[in-house]
Amino acid sequence: MTAVEDRRGLTTVDVPTGIGVELFLNRNMAPLDDVKVRQAINHAYNRDVIVEALYPGSEARHQYSRTGLPGYDAALEETYSYDPEKAKQLLAEAGHPNGVDLGEVIIVNVVTPGVADVLQEQFAEAGIKITPIVKDGLEGPTSFGRGEASALLHYSPLGTSFTAGSTYRWPPPQSVGCDTRV
Repeated sequence: MTAVEDRRGLTTVDVPTGIGVELFLNRNMAPLDDVKVRQAINHAYNRDVIVEALYPGSEARHQYSRTGLPGYDAALEETYSYDPEKAKQLLAEAGHPNGVDLGEVIIVNVVTPGVADVLQEQFAEAGIKITPIVKDGLEGPTSFGRGEASALLHYSPLGTSFTAGSTYRWPPPQSVGCDTRV
């Protein structure tokens, strides 16, 4: 950007872009077919701590759009705050008072090392067990799309469009992919 700064007649504007790390859930697989279980998952991990520890200088996202972009709603920021006790309560309401085992969760190998470990630890505090399975950036989403795992932890190049990755987030009925947000 240095090459264009201070050029007469040209204005530069910084726009936050980057990638996000998202957890996509297979809503067709029990117990993820229950909205209370999906809500519990949202309360079971601390996005802010993960970002602070593994992505310093970045900001945690609690919804699809970033601050200042179309689709952002400040009122939604605390919808799924980190609350392992609330996660346990939601699991109990869903008929899982002793927690749930989600089985295999695909971790795409381009995700920063350590994210899966922190997620696994935070989930365990809420009574949610996962078995991380690392796959490459092509095989991971393909396997997930075939329904071979309960979830997929993958990066999402969001840039400035809230519609990026929308087929994973808002799938048609009976489709596998879905972000943890409900």
